[in-house]
Amino acid sequence: MWAVINALRIARMVGLAARATRLITADTITEPGRRALHHRILFQPEQRAALALGEPVPPPSSQARAKARAWAAELLTCRWCMGVWVSTAVVATERAWGHTRLWRAIADTALAAYAVGWLAEHESPAEHHHHPTEQ
Repeated sequence: MWAVINALRIARMVGLAARATRLITADTITEPGRRALHHRILFQPEQRAALALGEPVPPPSSQARAKARAWAAELLTCRWCMGVWVSTAVVATERAWGHTRLWRAIADTALAAYAVGWLAEHESPAEHHHHPTEQ
């Protein structure tokens, strides 16, 4: 019995972490915010101002700062990188609230949404447009 409960807990955490990671790093619905945040992280204020005015972009104030900004900006699109942080948050929240119906409902929904999205991406193109009444 405990093995089944633990397997379900793990499945919920994996599903929630996978769905949240994709939402943050790749989904089109979050693209505008991700792009704006990426731009804000990657460029210093004076560089952003020059870009907004269509002027030449000044070099970064230091190469070390530019590298740190590039690394931080990479987190927004790297599923492996962001997945570590999202998974940490998911495990922590599961430990604190995993016993609640609300947490389980959120995790179950995320797991189902991720599974359906994955399956839809892996269907053949013919399956996307086929209707049972068509011949």
